[in-house]
Amino acid sequence: MKKIIIFSLNNKFAIWILTIMVVVAGLFSGFNMKQEAMPNITLPNVSIITVYPGAAPDEVADNVTVPIEERIQNLKGVELVSSSSLANTSSVQIQFDFDTDMDVATNEVKEALSNLSLPEGAADPEVSRTSLNAFPVIALSISHSEHSLEDLTTTLEEEVLPTLEGLAGVSDVQITGQQMTQVSIDFGEEKLNKYGLTKDTVEQIIQGSNLMFPLGLTTFDQEVKNLVIDGDISTVDDLKSMRIPVVPSRDDVSEVQQEIVSEQDVAQRNEEEIPTVQLDELADIKIVEKAQSISRTNGKDSIGLQVVKASDANTVDVVNRVKNTIDSFESEFGLTVTSTFDQGTSIEESVDMMLDKALFGILFAIVIILLFLRSIKRVFGL
Repeated sequence: MKKIIIFSLNNKFAIWILTIMVVVAGLFSGFNMKQEAMPNITLPNVSIITVYPGAAPDEVADNVTVPIEERIQNLKGVELVSSSSLANTSSVQIQFDFDTDMDVATNEVKEALSNLSLPEGAADPEVSRTSLNAFPVIALSISHSEHSLEDLTTTLEEEVLPTLEGLAGVSDVQITGQQMTQVSIDFGEEKLNKYGLTKDTVEQIIQGSNLMFPLGLTTFDQEVKNLVIDGDISTVDDLKSMRIPVVPSRDDVSEVQQEIVSEQDVAQRNEEEIPTVQLDELADIKIVEKAQSISRTNGKDSIGLQVVKASDANTVDVVNRVKNTIDSFESEFGLTVTSTFDQGTSIEESVDMMLDKALFGILFAIVIILLFLRSIKRVFGL
């Protein structure tokens, strides 16, 4: 220690250079560090969600959950496999050991499930990793005093949402409370009975008429082209004018239903042997506005936006970019934007408080040294 003190007293200029280098390096690291509310922790967990509409829990367990468990339980690094089988949904959770490369493990799970045979109607399994970064960094409530919820939904989906999703560091933008447009079909029981039809039969014929399937290659004008039957129903008028085959008795419904595969086939059979009735004669068809969820702020209808950042992005930078972008939309479209959750503000306040305490500590240390040495020149080595 004595040698260090003697060296410092005899090489004041070198000590000043080292001090400046340490201060500059510290300031550079401090201003460029990622500002987060919590550390980026990679959890060794993978979840598999599979939707099986209309299935009971025991059916989901036997036909979906068990086959998935059999495929993934022997993968490398798997420590625990747990599952839940609910009505319409199967959830399988995989826990790996902490030495596992989760990128490789996730790809192995996807590959193991790629050729899994599931019951007809079951959706493909969705594989995702559990991450603390999947939570929103900022949540906004947006309303407009003059526009309807439908108009506000259109503005957000066509203008605001694409812009926010394109910002650097933004992984996903979730929207809630928006207005959805749906087609309502209300069947009249008397009309169905009059033509010997049932609601289920008509619904299945509609679904069958909305299919698209290829018929193979054929020759048109000396050119080989792919022939495809397109039964797409794109407008409400298409749905209203759709022809439904009328059968003489209900016993014949299932047979006719199996044979009809497209609207073109219905038209052909109509000309040959089966009378038809227009769909709007059987049901009241109209467009209805419906909200999947209800969002209100200060007593007014609103739409919520939640922004999720990318795992390697800086929370404060992402939040500030979102705020600047929203400010421009607020003035352009007259929107009223209220921040309901903001990680960036709390992080900035914490960092500012840390810097204030650090500067106070430095000044306090200088004062103590001044009082101890009783000389400004000695403190600065002059």
